[in-house]
Amino acid sequence: MEKPSASMSYVEDPYESVEREEFEDRLSRSVNKRHLGEDSAAGRDQQAWHGSAFVLEAVILLFFISISLAIITNLFGTSHQTGQDANDLTHGLILATTESVNGAEAFAANPTDTQAPEVAYYQVDEGRFIQAPIYTSGVYVVRRTVTTENTDAGTLYKAHIEVSRFDNKLYELDTKAYVSERRS
Repeated sequence: MEKPSASMSYVEDPYESVEREEFEDRLSRSVNKRHLGEDSAAGRDQQAWHGSAFVLEAVILLFFISISLAIITNLFGTSHQTGQDANDLTHGLILATTESVNGAEAFAANPTDTQAPEVAYYQVDEGRFIQAPIYTSGVYVVRRTVTTENTDAGTLYKAHIEVSRFDNKLYELDTKAYVSERRS
């Protein structure tokens, strides 16, 4: 084997032929690339993290949109139910006082009427109340219970009127009418 001479080297320096300025330029670009993570595994991990961050943000956004939609749907459902309850109460009030054949005005006009039904069924048709058969779903049920109290000068009639729908009591009304005895 031949001994290496002093002029021979085992490793060649790739930058030997490059001038000093070009060497410094290449070195600074290499350092900048590594610092920015372009040529390293850390750079690939950092780029993968940006994709994961996007997916995470999308999932969080989807979660908040779902919660918001649930809250808004609940608010609309509650407001619809409140409106329906108010509508039922209004209809119950109208039926108890004026519109039904056994309502308070009919009772006040003729408290001795024995032909008035104790229970009557109504439904709303184009904004008007019409009597309905008992088997119709969602009808308003008007019950009138009349009691009498005899006095020396006449009779005091008391009526308890109750309006319900779907077995929910909507409105109750108590009224009285006095009928005096006619003296000849």
